Amino acid sequence: MKLFRRLKYKFNLLERRLSNSLEAKRLVKKLSDKNHNRRRIFLFQTPTHSNIGDHGIAEAEIQFLKKSFPNDQLVEINQSIQPYFVKYVGNTIRKDDILLLHGGGNLGNQYMYEENTRRLTVAAFPDNKMILFPQTIYYSSDEKGHAELTKTKEAFSKSTRLTLIAREETSFVVMRECFPNAKILLTPDIVLSMDMSRPKLIREGLLMVMRSDQERILNEENHLFLKELGEKYFDKIISSDMHYSRGVAGSKGRREVLGFKFKQFKSAKLVITDRLHGMVFAAITQTPCIAFSNYNQKVAGTYDWIKKLNYVRFVKIDSNIEKEIESLLSIKETDLSPLIDFDSFFQGIVDEFNL
Repeated sequence: MKLFRRLKYKFNLLERRLSNSLEAKRLVKKLSDKNHNRRRIFLFQTPTHSNIGDHGIAEAEIQFLKKSFPNDQLVEINQSIQPYFVKYVGNTIRKDDILLLHGGGNLGNQYMYEENTRRLTVAAFPDNKMILFPQTIYYSSDEKGHAELTKTKEAFSKSTRLTLIAREETSFVVMRECFPNAKILLTPDIVLSMDMSRPKLIREGLLMVMRSDQERILNEENHLFLKELGEKYFDKIISSDMHYSRGVAGSKGRREVLGFKFKQFKSAKLVITDRLHGMVFAAITQTPCIAFSNYNQKVAGTYDWIKKLNYVRFVKIDSNIEKEIESLLSIKETDLSPLIDFDSFFQGIVDEFNL
């Protein structure tokens, strides 16, 4: 039985690789056959995995690009076909094409598929304008982290027109130190460019969106404490996460999953989360939220952008959480802070396209 499962896994893996390779070849051919009288923008590394926060980033990136550059041709290259596309594309990429890399929190040695694919892409097109959408950088301080950072420095040094965008202050400082030849910008997480607060829905219950992976710092005892505290105030508690039950492919699937998730947030009276995009989704849906940190700076750093919102609180597990719950529940819907307009910060990304 174990042998059968291993063989089945290998067969499925080979089938996926062949499918991704063929899809990349079809896209390259399609691009080669077209007459190009418009500027082309390539968005690389959009997710096909199950992380809903990353899909929120991809959707925000695409909306931002379509709004900012309506006359340009936008080409999306997802992370599954990306290595094959880079291999096959050759001279199909022109010098005036602008290449963008998906943002998020995977610039570092925690998620090596994303790291290796990004290195491959940056190094493959050294003369093109290359922009990394807002990212968190985090390399562990051990030997492995130092070794992987050295490899990324080498790959990034090949690009002559590289712009890296940090989404919080700590990453901005680290990027400037690690990549002195790149241009470094600082903006909020791109999902904060979206307004998902309408239509308004009837709110009920508590939505708990908690990590269960290697990034969490809250343990099971902390989770149980928060749930028991929630039971004092809510008859209905939904325990959720920012992962879909399977990988998500294509723009239609992405929008369907995000639509369900945004509705889930807008239907809650309160969100408790230790996920960055749990906090961000609460912010853009005007949902009262208590947020905790993860293992690096990304939640705390992103909170600095939205700390003026009266309905989002960033706390530690030993804080008076009960007091925070009561305070948030006392805010009337009409008294919730309006969403923050970050257009002036994101304008810096738009300006990069013309340099």
